[in-house]
Amino acid sequence: MEYNSFYGGRRGASFVITKSYKTVAEMIAAFKQGGAYTVVNYDDYVLIDTENKNNPDNGKLYRRGYDYNNSMGGAIYEGQIVGPAGLAPHTQMDTVANVEQIASREGYEYRRGTGDYKLDDNSIVPGKYVESGSGTVRYNDKITWAYCSVKDINSHESTAYIGFTFPYTVIDFTLTTNDNDGISISRTDDYSHPFYERWNINLPIPDAASGAVVGEEDDPEIETMIESLPPYSAWLIVEDDD
Repeated sequence: MEYNSFYGGRRGASFVITKSYKTVAEMIAAFKQGGAYTVVNYDDYVLIDTENKNNPDNGKLYRRGYDYNNSMGGAIYEGQIVGPAGLAPHTQMDTVANVEQIASREGYEYRRGTGDYKLDDNSIVPGKYVESGSGTVRYNDKITWAYCSVKDINSHESTAYIGFTFPYTVIDFTLTTNDNDGISISRTDDYSHPFYERWNINLPIPDAASGAVVGEEDDPEIETMIESLPPYSAWLIVEDDD
């Protein structure tokens, strides 16, 4: 007499997976040999075990049927045995020092790497530049990036590649003069480009008779610097607190 389980279902029948194949095509080619193929008996179960575990055929279960002349070589699909997909690799941005410290804990040298950004590989670009050929002034206003994740052929290792392009600030200076308003330095661009600045340095014209510059009595050191500059020089004074 057949007894049902405590949960009400019938007792399942056991089965044996006789063989596994790397691809469905490999299985079909074997089954199409008919009676000449004796590795798997009729009504035996086989499993598709692909190298790439993300292949949609991975884990498919077939039973060998008798009609080996059909498109499946007689294979009858019974279901799929496959575990849940793994989590995507987590990427966290950090300082170089912290990343090197974390990487050294496990000792996986082949997973570690360092690098730098240089002008000659276009990883660092000017905030303002003149386009070659057309002579048009262009601006790099954004930090840009690109990324991709690459798995090896067996999906055992996944590597995330991330690349950045960083603009550096370009500063233009203009020099103007005035009659007697003193020295002034002001920013004159419209602040619309985050990696570009334009500054104007306004200087008084020396008195024709005395050669004195208005304001020299307030800061003789600046006056000395001004007199030493060639005409129409672009320059910036940085005052040292010391």
